[in-house]
Amino acid sequence: MNYRNAVLRCPGCGGQLEEQIRRALRIEACSACGGMFIDWLDGEVREVVNRVATPPAASEQHDGDAGDGACPRCGIALHSESIGDPTADILRCGSCAGAFVSLSAFRLLRSAEDENDGSADDPILTRVLDALERIVTFRRS
Repeated sequence: MNYRNAVLRCPGCGGQLEEQIRRALRIEACSACGGMFIDWLDGEVREVVNRVATPPAASEQHDGDAGDGACPRCGIALHSESIGDPTADILRCGSCAGAFVSLSAFRLLRSAEDENDGSADDPILTRVLDALERIVTFRRS
């Protein structure tokens, strides 16, 4: 089975990660805690967060301790890494270099970008663009 087709577990809460398409990016998002896993090949974490624009919807509140902290791709323990200014803590895999971004880290990175940018993306426009990308992807398959 291709690793992209395997069931992936959220390192933050243990929920199932589901592939979502956001602004032509495929991310693995957790609908339970709102975290997301970014493959190394998808780009630098801050750039991906800025392109994704809106965080995955979270159905529950988690403190980040319920998951096993293992890479959903490799199964090895993720290590903490600080990025951005102000600093946000993410979890990085030492093997595949993928990164888990919690909902709180996502919000911190986005708020820093919005302050630097001076203009936040329109959340309605972002949702419309995401819906159009899903329709195009569906029609191609």
